[in-house]
Amino acid sequence: MPLVRAEATAYVLLFGPHGERREALATAQLMSLVVDIAGELGFVLSVPPRDS
Repeated sequence: MPLVRAEATAYVLLFGPHGERREALATAQLMSLVVDIAGELGFVLSVPPRDS
């Protein structure tokens, strides 16, 4: 699996076939990457409105 949860607020992204390079990502960084990639694919991510 290329993405592993390291702790409650951080993930480790593994690169290469055997995960030979590890990169720590904060949850906010991960979400920024998801939003950017979704935009490149033509998807628009948004937060649903809160019920009052």
